[in-house]
Amino acid sequence: MESNHDSAAPWTVSPLVLAAERADERQRLAALADSGREP
Repeated sequence: MESNHDSAAPWTVSPLVLAAERADERQRLAALADSGREP
């Protein structure tokens, strides 16, 4: 059953989606750091 979940739809979790999520996280962190730098 566990392996079935993996082979059910391997294309749903694409590297593009992961990259987009990471980029979003980086952008948010950068914005927080930017606002924190300003006096």
